Order: sequence, then C-alpha cells, then structure tokens
Amino acid sequence: MEKVKRGGLWAACVLYAAAVLMLTFLGKHVLTDTIADSLVYHTNVIPFATVWDWISRLASDQINLGIVISNVFGNLLLLMPLGFLLPCTFPKMRSLIACLIMSFGVTLFLECAQIMLRIGCFDIDVFLLRIVGTAIGYWVYKLARGIYESNH
Repeated sequence: MEKVKRGGLWAACVLYAAAVLMLTFLGKHVLTDTIADSLVYHTNVIPFATVWDWISRLASDQINLGIVISNVFGNLLLLMPLGFLLPCTFPKMRSLIACLIMSFGVTLFLECAQIMLRIGCFDIDVFLLRIVGTAIGYWVYKLARGIYESNH
C-alpha cells in the first residue's frame, strides 16, 4: 500500500510540475526587447510596487478587478500545492523552512527563465506572493496531517 501511495504522490508531483511550466511559459508572447533591455525595463525589485500599481490603476479604472484578482491569487495559488506536495512526498522536506527555500528556488528559476526566454518580467512581488502561497500550502499539509494522525 505504501508503494502505491508513493507512486501516486510522485505522479501528482510530475503532473503539478508540468502544470506550473505550462501556466508559466505557454501562451506568452515573446517580447521584442533584448535580454538586457528586459532586465532594465521589465524588472521590479521594490517590494509591493507592482501590487500598489495594480491597486492604483484599479482605482483609476485603468484595469478591472479581474486582472488584479487573477494576478494576486494566480501567483498565490501557483505554488500553494508545492507546500503540500513537498512534505508529503519527501520526508526531508517536512519543515516550513525547507519548503520556503524550495519555493524560492523554483520561483527564481521561473522568473529568470521568463527573462531569458523574453516572455515575462522579473518581479519581487511575484516572489513574495508565491512564497506566501507555498507557506499556505504547507499549513494545509500540517493541518491535514494533524487531522489524519489524530484519527489513526
């Protein structure tokens, strides 16, 4: 039974990784900028600058609420399963710190790849939202594990 459970968790990890890659890279238009220009013009290293920009543009009717919600919750939700799947699948990843370090690494890879492929931007707000999403996923794991252990 344990072997079946492990196989199912590995399958879930593979499917999840494929979904993250598809959501991050497919269907994006390639920017005409060079990689150097992308780093200069499509980079935000000021925490919450993008989120505040979304809010101010929403307040002045330049964008609609759906764009803000999809950006904030999309980034929160993208790595939330990571916080749940890592500790379930890999016993050495059962600490919040380990999950957050992995989340940082995954997000760094995705953000850098978007710049290198010229299909997106590098944004610290995305880092923060995805790391918070991973933490929420980890807390769901801890809650589920606590409930499971108290019933068995």
